[in-house]
Amino acid sequence: MTDERIQKIKSAVEAADHISPEKKTELLAVLAKLKPAIAEVAQTSEEEAESISRFVEASAHEVASKKERPESR
Repeated sequence: MTDERIQKIKSAVEAADHISPEKKTELLAVLAKLKPAIAEVAQTSEEEAESISRFVEASAHEVASKKERPESR
């Protein structure tokens, strides 16, 4: 389930038109670092790994769904 969730997050970031290519690259790099870290946690506690991946998913959803604010331009 965690791999599916991470792929869903990656797809959401890639599809977000309002995120600049540079920011997408940055977000995807962070996600790439998180994937093995979550997998390591899953070896000792699948429940904790799922909790972390749900939090990451919720955070990524917020980033992907927010339109760029005028004051941030």
